[in-house]
Amino acid sequence: MSIKKKLFLSFLVVTLLFGAVACGDDDNESTSSSSEASSSEASSSEASSSEASSSEASTPTGDLSACPDPIVIQTDWFPESEHGAMYELFGDGDYSIDSENLIVTGTLHDEGTDTGIGLEVRTGGPAIGFSPVASYMYTDEGITFGYANTEAQVTFFESAPLLSVVAPLEKNPQMVMWDPETYPDVETLADLGEQDITISVFGGGVFAEVFIAQGIWSADQVDPSYDGSPANFIANGGQIAQQGFASAEPYDYENVFTDWGKPVKLQLLHDAGFPVYSQTVAIRSAEKEELDSCLKAFVPVVQRAVVSFIEDPSTANGIIIDAVDTFGSFWVYSEGLAEFSVRSQVNLGLVGNGPNGTVGDMEETRIQDVIDIMDDAGIDTGGITTQDIYTNEYIDPDIGFDTGDLSACPDPIVIQTDWFPESEHGAMYELFGDGDYSIDSENLIVTGTLHDEGTDTGIGLEVRTGGPAIGFSPVASYMYTDEGITFGYANTEAQVTFFESAPLLSVVAPLEKNPQMVMWDPETYPDVETLADLGEQDITISVFGGGVFAEVFIAQGIWSADQVDPSYDGSPANFIANGGQIAQQGFASAEPYDYENVFTDWGKPVKLQLLHDAGFPVYSQTVAIRSAEKEELDSCLKAFVPVVQRAVVSFIEDPSTANGIIIDAVDTFGSFWVYSEGLAEFSVRSQVNLGLVGNGPNGTVGDMEETRIQDVIDIMDDAGIDTGGITTQDIYTNEYIDHSIGF
Repeated sequence: MSIKKKLFLSFLVVTLLFGAVACGDDDNESTSSSSEASSSEASSSEASSSEASSSEASTPTGDLSACPDPIVIQTDWFPESEHGAMYELFGDGDYSIDSENLIVTGTLHDEGTDTGIGLEVRTGGPAIGFSPVASYMYTDEGITFGYANTEAQVTFFESAPLLSVVAPLEKNPQMVMWDPETYPDVETLADLGEQDITISVFGGGVFAEVFIAQGIWSADQVDPSYDGSPANFIANGGQIAQQGFASAEPYDYENVFTDWGKPVKLQLLHDAGFPVYSQTVAIRSAEKEELDSCLKAFVPVVQRAVVSFIEDPSTANGIIIDAVDTFGSFWVYSEGLAEFSVRSQVNLGLVGNGPNGTVGDMEETRIQDVIDIMDDAGIDTGGITTQDIYTNEYIDPDIGFDTGDLSACPDPIVIQTDWFPESEHGAMYELFGDGDYSIDSENLIVTGTLHDEGTDTGIGLEVRTGGPAIGFSPVASYMYTDEGITFGYANTEAQVTFFESAPLLSVVAPLEKNPQMVMWDPETYPDVETLADLGEQDITISVFGGGVFAEVFIAQGIWSADQVDPSYDGSPANFIANGGQIAQQGFASAEPYDYENVFTDWGKPVKLQLLHDAGFPVYSQTVAIRSAEKEELDSCLKAFVPVVQRAVVSFIEDPSTANGIIIDAVDTFGSFWVYSEGLAEFSVRSQVNLGLVGNGPNGTVGDMEETRIQDVIDIMDDAGIDTGGITTQDIYTNEYIDHSIGF
């Protein structure tokens, strides 16, 4: 739960918080923080698997007049943007706020039309005595729909059975967070377990019980005394991890809790392996037949509200903020937090289409996974089946977020890379599929048609060489001299540096880590393991002039200015001539192969550390657009970005076709750049082994972490590099990422 006031020690707040589980959880009671995991696994699991009670073949046609009037929706907490679709149902009509009973009242709207049917959205948590929504629905028959999550439905099924009919959220927002400065090597909840870090959680949480049973965490590292206050996390200086909501706490810890005032890092419970549906809209199970006609009409209305809220959250967020202000309780909800919540819902895939392109429906396999996980953890599920707790019968399969249109893209799509063809660019050449292609050796361009999963889209594709082909210009500035370029390669530090004159917006990151590294001779320096060790031993480090990373490491005191030699020109001659007495920058996906197999005057392995792993986590070789063209390219991006994501995965699974194009192109160009089959194979192997390519912490390929980008901006600021007040939103978006695509 995220508290916005600093009055945590007052009796009222402590009393309220003690019994409350984090916001947005149906079991605000004793049980859990609903968790959702295996995001990519669950979401990519058989979209076609049989869905309980799912008559998706025909669009539901019911009658809203068959619904109770008013329709009463019981939420699980105070108004917040995770509940956005429920408040979107008020449309732009009049509404009233009952500050005594914490209820918002108006009429149900659908696509801007007032249906004339009354609507009440009720607050949960303290407003219902912190009762589970499931049990509370059985004490107040005036409630039509209540919020439910999978684990709570299983837990309370015997006494208070609920049937979920639509899931506004695709993923559960619950997470565990930690301080990335204190634990720079922690990327996942499993890492927390391996490092035996104390994890502060609400008592009785099912997810903690599950992770302990799975051996991900040990029982003695889980502290069940969390009460919702930030006090303990802050007092411990980030030495502990803590549960929370990804759509709230990260904002508060950075912007509201001034004693902390910096980013946290997190992983969703969903992505850690517990894929519950959270905040589903549910009915009392026995009322399905009675509400049948109502459900056929109402569920599609909710689906449309989910989509319209994300497309324009301003009206519903306005109602949420107004309601919270009017209630005048300890719960505070600002405009900044509301905006952050919506952005997080999109960027983390908390809201979006399921794998079948429909919003609001639920996967049977995923629900069964949760039941099985709970069973395996020794939690009595009472023989419950998936059909007991959900149905897709009322889902309109035609309603979902716009997935774009490739025909809205320029034809041809032109991609400007940063260098000659190489396997780090593999996904770009994978886009040619196994179709015909041509090589322009004069302009260093490969041309063909765009393919997606083996299908020729008929849209032209050009992949252009950077480096000498564009006069060694930065791709950012070059894109502003050639408007024919659709997408260009960008990295975080360059985006910050050139933002004022040549702003680029990254839309997908084929590489998870930057391949840049510094290498040294392990025979000469057997005790050197890291770039920091190079600094401690005052070893000369040969780098290209003007490199931001060298400036950063000098400013951080990792290296001294006098040990950095900015005369490196890309040649191996100096390193070899010095007999490995110096260190040298390079690319982990290329130089180690060449020094061992190509440069015969050396002919042995080198050792290295990635700049990323040394503390400068830029995204490199992201696919970016000119910032001002986002709106114009919107429909194209919705379709094209998932194509790139799929190409990343398919290239790594079988790089032979794309590597063949890369080698052929380099051979045909006939320049100084040489690329062998052995180097191509090494590059792919290195990309995998070093984690240069792979899923992010949420199980998705191609998306970017806001905290990581903010870290780079802060690092550059701290190094005295003028970042011009740039924000993360200026240079990246995950808006177009398909969160069901990953390795």
